[in-house]
Amino acid sequence: MATTAGWQAPHDVATPEGIVDNWGAVMAGEQWSEPIGSMSDLLGRRGIYPYSVADLISWAKTGTDPAQLAKGEGEGTN
Repeated sequence: MATTAGWQAPHDVATPEGIVDNWGAVMAGEQWSEPIGSMSDLLGRRGIYPYSVADLISWAKTGTDPAQLAKGEGEGTN
């Protein structure tokens, strides 16, 4: 499970019209992050599982292994 910046309805009251009007932001898929306390987050913090869901999504989109980026190696490493 991952979240994005997405769109927040004014006063926390989402309407169908508001969602449609802001559909680009709702579906942008940028700034992926995992909720603190998710299973992957907990395992990653303990070093048990090396990739978060956000890492895996980024890897799928870019073809770059996040572990290689963390080591400062080039893009496109699979």
